[in-house]
Amino acid sequence: MLEATGDILAVDTLARTAGAAGDFAAIATPVADSAAVSWGTVTAAGMFGTASRLAGPPAAAAQPFEWVVTGGVFYSVAILACFAGFCLLLYYFMPHAVTVVNMFRGTLYVEKLLDEHNYIFETFRRLILLVGMLITGLVIVRYGDAAWGDVAAGRLPEWALPLPVAAVWVGLLAIWAFQVAVIKTAGWLTYSGRFTGQLLSLRNLTYGLLFLLSTPLMLAVVLCPPGALPVLSVILFTVCGGLVIFLLIRTYLLFIGQKISILYWILYLCAVEILPVSFLVILAVRNIQ
Repeated sequence: MLEATGDILAVDTLARTAGAAGDFAAIATPVADSAAVSWGTVTAAGMFGTASRLAGPPAAAAQPFEWVVTGGVFYSVAILACFAGFCLLLYYFMPHAVTVVNMFRGTLYVEKLLDEHNYIFETFRRLILLVGMLITGLVIVRYGDAAWGDVAAGRLPEWALPLPVAAVWVGLLAIWAFQVAVIKTAGWLTYSGRFTGQLLSLRNLTYGLLFLLSTPLMLAVVLCPPGALPVLSVILFTVCGGLVIFLLIRTYLLFIGQKISILYWILYLCAVEILPVSFLVILAVRNIQ
């Protein structure tokens, strides 16, 4: 046993003796009295090096994304109803669907379709437009839910969450009714009913083609998980953008074929195709904000 008077002895218990194994040598090192020791503050860089940094508080676990507006029963039933309607249309009107898809064959084929007034074919065009607009409304609400779902949940009670779907459907039908009314009124005022009738038929055919080709993608968008939404959106917007360009080209060729000034074609695009859509978009964004 080591004894010390006035000094503190420090014992190293890790140093072995050169003698018998298992014995430790006690190395006594005199240390000054604690009252004479000067204490200082050690920084993190001095302790752990200049490359060290302080760790922040632990991050909270990410909550799984939940659909607020489109996660209810009403939205799911609407998807099933639209999907069933689309499948029934393809089952009962498959030859007419193929006829519409063949619009890509050329101008002469399109002109022949414009003069087609078969009752069954007209019924198919109206039904595919209706089903297509309903599915488009579901897609719009899906994107709105992804962007402003929390805002809608804070403003609407739980029983009113299906209302945005119905509001978008009413808005789309209002846009379509406005466009048809403007075209027919213009034809009545300018005594060009035959031309405006062809323009309406061309719009119906082209939008029918748009819904035929894009409905499978739109159904995938409304059913996909949040992680797959960006990829499917790029594909959907690419297809729809190409078909909208096809519509613009066809309407331009129709105006030029009737020897109508291109100025009237531009006025048609602004007053019929762009104005009602932009008006409803601005109205919806202002109400959400």
